[in-house]
Amino acid sequence: MQIHAPETVQVEQLGETEILVNVFNGSERSQVSMQLDSQGPWLPMRRARKEDPAFKAAFESDQRLADNDWIDLPKPGRSTHIWSATLPATLKPGYHLLSVKTVDMHDRTYASRRILRVMRPADAK
Repeated sequence: MQIHAPETVQVEQLGETEILVNVFNGSERSQVSMQLDSQGPWLPMRRARKEDPAFKAAFESDQRLADNDWIDLPKPGRSTHIWSATLPATLKPGYHLLSVKTVDMHDRTYASRRILRVMRPADAK
């Protein structure tokens, strides 16, 4: 699984900052949720038909190359294994551990984590 989240988020943008997760081989029967700072409830994520940000970046990078000797990547499309949620607006400034887990149709659990930083406007200087 791959978590797509900004490295830093301004405190006033928390409630509108989208977290995307690409769940390898995810399906409509996958249950995906996120938790912050290893405490509190696991927040459910919604399945979203969106482009995979990593694949889109790879495609765009290849398109900028003048000459290549390989077959071009296919154009990015809406993925069937992306999940989405927004960050809680109540996070305090500082570093936070974002944990994501998925339970697949066979009741197997997989997890991933990453760090993000919440900043006050004055911190951005």
